Amino acid sequence: MNAYQRQLSFDLEPVRPYCLNYFIAHSGVNSALAAINEQLNNLLADSLFFGSAFVFGARGTGKTHLLLGICEEAKQLGISNERISYVRILAEVDGVDSRDEWVSAFISGYESLRSRGGLLLIEADRSPEETASNPHVRSRLLAGEVLELGLPLEEEFGAVISSLLERKNLKVSEYCLDYLIRRLPREPLSFEHIFASINDLSLGEAKRAGFAVVKQALERVLDNKS
Repeated sequence: MNAYQRQLSFDLEPVRPYCLNYFIAHSGVNSALAAINEQLNNLLADSLFFGSAFVFGARGTGKTHLLLGICEEAKQLGISNERISYVRILAEVDGVDSRDEWVSAFISGYESLRSRGGLLLIEADRSPEETASNPHVRSRLLAGEVLELGLPLEEEFGAVISSLLERKNLKVSEYCLDYLIRRLPREPLSFEHIFASINDLSLGEAKRAGFAVVKQALERVLDNKS
């Protein structure tokens, strides 16, 4: 495993942080979830089935949560680790095919999984065409489902925030939740920043995540963005 391909480590604070129970199937992600679940069901029904899904979208749209959640669900269903593979193509890499060894490792892993049957889940920030210029890599990225994740609708925003707070083990009052929903920028990446700030302030000052902590954390994040 190298700088181009790696599986993310798990945040140890919550229990099963990427469990699909915490994944809100809003309008920006529900079609992708349905498509991957169909492939998972095909794999359960046929041990020789091979499927792949290339999931892309802006940072913070839920790509990692979705794919690691599917891996967790597969494990619960009795699918071995050898039959499901998760690959993350890092955003800072300008094309995955800049090194021959990466191309060779990717194609070898792809063909090995295809021959024995399994499910390949690939995460990237950009589309397959933007991610790879090597035709052998690009053709494999395009061979399966190509799924772009989007943002939730405004009316879905509250449910997404509630789920993310639960995943982070952050307990806030309904008043604080309403304050966050009204004040948070509609940019997914800002969610992680504000929740990390709430956690830091709460732990650092040994206080519960009450309104004063939530307000201070939000102001800190917004000040840093301006």
